[in-house]
Amino acid sequence: MLPPGLAGARDALQSLFEIFYVATPEMAPSATRLREYLAAKNALVVIDHGELSPQDLPALLDGASGCALMVVSAAPSLGEGVARIELSGLPTEDALALMERVHGAPFTSALAVKALAQCEALKGHPQGRHRGGALAGDCGAAQRSAAHGG
Repeated sequence: MLPPGLAGARDALQSLFEIFYVATPEMAPSATRLREYLAAKNALVVIDHGELSPQDLPALLDGASGCALMVVSAAPSLGEGVARIELSGLPTEDALALMERVHGAPFTSALAVKALAQCEALKGHPQGRHRGGALAGDCGAAQRSAAHGG
């Protein structure tokens, strides 16, 4: 996974160079040399689409031609020639386990019912898990408040 805070394809390619060759940021080869170095590498590179624009993808594909790129994005399309694979949500049991883990304690039966309803509403989708954790936290806060007469 590339580090966060990249400012375009050049930064992403430089980061790959530093990872593959244990280089420092001061070692910045030209674009041509960078392509030559990275062409020899075969790897799966995971990119959070929030870090890069769709215009950066062709330069990344060209600059790291030996690598397969997996771009994580909520965008309906990343451009021409990019295969889209939509991931489904977690199975209900796994989504509940994740929510309980985020909650930090086993669910009470009342909270488990609320969490199950939320898992079903979100269809176990990973993007909703943060909201699910927040709901579980809200429910936990409400339980603590009620326990203390609040």
